[in-house]
Amino acid sequence: MDRHRAGIGIDINPAVVEQGRRTYPRAHFVHFNRYSSQYNPHGIRHLPVPDCGVKFDFILAFSVFTHMEHEDSYRYLKDALRIVKP
Repeated sequence: MDRHRAGIGIDINPAVVEQGRRTYPRAHFVHFNRYSSQYNPHGIRHLPVPDCGVKFDFILAFSVFTHMEHEDSYRYLKDALRIVKP
């Protein structure tokens, strides 16, 4: 079984989303058009994490919070509670 088959990737950088689609074609990648001064300067400020239509067993946030304003970290964590299984 392909371990990436059921994966969903969300990123604010469109180039990263495209790279993920090419590298793991069985996974689903979503561009999260949220503002980031460094990675997505034309994005929308305070945009909530997208609802992908599923509840996740777990969420892996690799190298996310180190690139965010402190207040935004709390918003992301609140959004994560909305999309993760209890």
